[in-house]
Amino acid sequence: MPIAPTDPVRPLRIALAVPGTFHALSLAEALCRQGHEVHVWTTHPVAGDRPFALTADAVRGLSLRALSRLGLAARPPIEALIHRGFGAWAAARIRRGRWDVVHAWSGVAEEIFTGHLPGQPLRLLMRGSSHIRVQRRLLEEEGRRCGLGIDRPSDWMTAREVREYGIADRIRVLSLFARQSFLSEAVPESRVRLLPSGLPPVRHDPSAAQARSERILSGGPLTVLFCGSLLYRKGLYDLERIAAALAGPRMRFVAVGPPTPESGPFLRRTRATIVHTGALHGQALEAAYREADVFFFPTIEDGFPQTVAHAVALGVPTLTTSHGNGPDLIEEGLNGWVLPARATADFIETLSRCAEDRPTLARMALYRSLRLTNYDWDVCARRFADDCLGA
Repeated sequence: MPIAPTDPVRPLRIALAVPGTFHALSLAEALCRQGHEVHVWTTHPVAGDRPFALTADAVRGLSLRALSRLGLAARPPIEALIHRGFGAWAAARIRRGRWDVVHAWSGVAEEIFTGHLPGQPLRLLMRGSSHIRVQRRLLEEEGRRCGLGIDRPSDWMTAREVREYGIADRIRVLSLFARQSFLSEAVPESRVRLLPSGLPPVRHDPSAAQARSERILSGGPLTVLFCGSLLYRKGLYDLERIAAALAGPRMRFVAVGPPTPESGPFLRRTRATIVHTGALHGQALEAAYREADVFFFPTIEDGFPQTVAHAVALGVPTLTTSHGNGPDLIEEGLNGWVLPARATADFIETLSRCAEDRPTLARMALYRSLRLTNYDWDVCARRFADDCLGA
């Protein structure tokens, strides 16, 4: 049932420009519930995806899926064509109206922010990952560590996003890690806003938590779940080595997520130590989380990985790194652990301790964090609007 709108201090007219959807439609829906008027321009076909709170003419899509299906989107000339093309398409339409806030995702904002915007709205840039220079540096380091040429931002995209950072009035980030990455690159603190994404629409299930706790205490092998695209950016190098060290009678590893061009050798080498399910959706994905005893996500660089948020929301004890949303969501020793990225030996020690100290892990499986209320979509939308209003 739709939630009745609340009365905002002053209703805002907000334009959102996003490649894909990310969390844009969830944010737009929550803002509309609170009485704001929101219009969305996206590269994602919107038929059937429009939230109930958005009118039929409030979401417009420019479909670029054909290029993505052909695997062309990552090639430098096509990358420039797509981002400039969508940016110009969205800019032309946004300039036809008057807005209080124009909220554009990084990579497609340059054409929108550089032209004339009637009424001089707040130009709010959304950066879903760390500062692109920090992201690129971390991924270059990881490539050398793995001996692979892993995917990372191109020269063209790096230069483009840095220009966007300079012309935006404010830069919105989703996690403490992402915020610190901008401060480390000398972006003034006053221009960086930590306005997180809401959590997935999942509910803590006490019966599932009790079942997990009892399963842990039973003494059977712990199921350690990794969920995400199979990318070295997500920590595959550490996952492979940790599974090789610990997989056996006490612990089984399960990796859920779509393969990628760089994951082929990883998949072949880990057939004996990791169960690979491929991508799962809907009830099958929920079942994978429900059957997990520990969620493990050794990410090298992420802004706000939804898989970690999903695990924490479902009450799965979570082990992740400080290079994502772990510091925001995890209460150390209560619902999980946050370790430095690439801390392979520490990951092994922590997971080994889980297998040895079952009572402590079982108590963690029953813990319900009050911190999660900060990530309700209506709370996040209220903070977003308050910040735009200068509160």
